[in-house]
Amino acid sequence: MASPVDPVILAMERNWEMIDGALEGLDEAAIARQPTAECNSIAWILWHLTRVTDMFIHSRLRGLTQVWVSEGWHEKFGMASDEEDRGVGWTPYQD
Repeated sequence: MASPVDPVILAMERNWEMIDGALEGLDEAAIARQPTAECNSIAWILWHLTRVTDMFIHSRLRGLTQVWVSEGWHEKFGMASDEEDRGVGWTPYQD
């Protein structure tokens, strides 16, 4: 019997497969490149997408602490443990 979360899992798997395909063949320089001051790099977009997914799954659906904090990813990125910080409203100099 299908679980209510099955459609969410399927959608997320499809999205990450598309992302993996889009990244195929790109080197670190291409991923880190910010085309203009008004554009985000691919690296920043991936970070933001991952933060939003973490917030949605852990905080909103499961009522748990986000992996960003619980597994110390904020420290690995040298950032604050603020679970609400997902890059929304950042200036071009913050990404």
